[in-house]
Amino acid sequence: MMRSIGRSILAVLGGGLVCGLVVFAVESSSSRIYPLPPDVDPADPEALRAVTAELPPGAFLFVLFAWFLGPLAGAWVAARLAPGSPIVHGMIVAGLVAGSAVVNMALLPHPAWMWVAGPVVILGGGLLGSRLAARPPPVAAA
Repeated sequence: MMRSIGRSILAVLGGGLVCGLVVFAVESSSSRIYPLPPDVDPADPEALRAVTAELPPGAFLFVLFAWFLGPLAGAWVAARLAPGSPIVHGMIVAGLVAGSAVVNMALLPHPAWMWVAGPVVILGGGLLGSRLAARPPPVAAA
C-alpha cells in the first residue's frame, strides 16, 4: 500500500516536471517572437501587467499551445509511471496546471476568451495524454 502511494506521488511529480519543462520550452520560443520591451523589468509585477495587457492574440495562442502540449506530455508521463489508475494520475497533473493557469490569469490580464480556452485546452491535453499512455488490457491467450 505505502509503496503504491509512493509510486503515485512520484508519477505525479514526474509528470509535473515534464509538463513544466514543456510549457517553459514553448513559452520561451514565444518570448523570441514576442519579446518584452527592453525597458521592462521582468521582476516588476506592474510592468508585466501593463505589457501583458498589450500583447497581440498570437502571443496568447502560444500560451494556449504550451498549456495544451505541457499537460499532454506531463499527463502521459504520470499515467505511464502510475501503479494503477493512469487516467486519474494524468488528470491530477492537468488539474494542477489548470489551477496554476487560473492563478496566472488572475494576476496578469488575459483576454476573456483565454478564461474559457485555457482550462479547456489544459484539461483536454491532460485527458488525451492520459488516454494515450493508458495501457490496454492484456489480451488473453487462446
